[in-house]
Amino acid sequence: MPTYMDMHDIPGVNAADVATAHEADVRTQGQYGVDYRQYWVDEAEGKVFCLVDAPARETATRVHREAHGLEAHLVRGVIGRVTRARAALQTDPTRPAPRPSPGPPPAYAARARHGERSPG
Repeated sequence: MPTYMDMHDIPGVNAADVATAHEADVRTQGQYGVDYRQYWVDEAEGKVFCLVDAPARETATRVHREAHGLEAHLVRGVIGRVTRARAALQTDPTRPAPRPSPGPPPAYAARARHGERSPG
């Protein structure tokens, strides 16, 4: 099955809201044969990355859409050994630790918590 890495641009993102969204993905993914394996949050840059096994890009996107409405801005196929790449992301000593979110959770988090969908 293909593996994809997606990227979300979400200014003001915080790790707690992403964890909630990931839990919604996990509850939804089984009916589509998708496995959202891992995610990373960079609060300082407002980025979220998800590693997912899915039959197709569109299927991975559909799970995000139905689970919480937060579709990725970019979805790329991952070529090669994902486990080695994932380990490098988790242990890269040159990557700075994320800084705390400076403000209240963004509007998307409230929508996700209340089951509302993003427009579009």
